[in-house]
Amino acid sequence: MINKRIMISMVITFVLVVLVIAQYRIFIGVYLGIFIGVFIGVLEWVTKYILPWLFLYWFVRAVKGWERKR
Repeated sequence: MINKRIMISMVITFVLVVLVIAQYRIFIGVYLGIFIGVFIGVLEWVTKYILPWLFLYWFVRAVKGWERKR
């Protein structure tokens, strides 16, 4: 038969484990939201400022290469 102290310690341990898991799930959700926000911001910045310059660079190279062939 299980002792009363063992039973109480098992219940307290179970409650603490559940609380810790719940806290980490909240933190994971918060960090995931921050990560998604930062990722979307970086993606927006790259598509606004970096990709047009890369496209222009490769377009100019293609035009110069096409002119050399003529």
